[in-house]
Amino acid sequence: MLTTQESDSRTLHDLRKKIKDLFFLEKFVLPGGQPDVHMYTLQEMIGTWHDEIVMCSALSQSAKDEQIPRSEREVLANLLNIMSLEGERLQHKIIETLQDLYPPDNGDTHIS
Repeated sequence: MLTTQESDSRTLHDLRKKIKDLFFLEKFVLPGGQPDVHMYTLQEMIGTWHDEIVMCSALSQSAKDEQIPRSEREVLANLLNIMSLEGERLQHKIIETLQDLYPPDNGDTHIS
């Protein structure tokens, strides 16, 4: 079973791959080969967010490793907290960007 964070990570990563596919298709299909700047920015944000998730996972494991000196584990734990907050901030920005690009048709549809 996937945790919410793992599920969100996988969903956004899959979305990023689809956006990249569209981005490259637009490059070849549209006159002048000008892909949508907003979609490029969105897929870049998702990529950065996904990278942060992967780094947080590695930091979390290292911060618990008893073979690493305690002072270094504390530094890793602090860095993990900072990166986690940044990841949350970026995830909210991604959702806001998606809502701006694709506003809900009615009150029932909402990205969260």
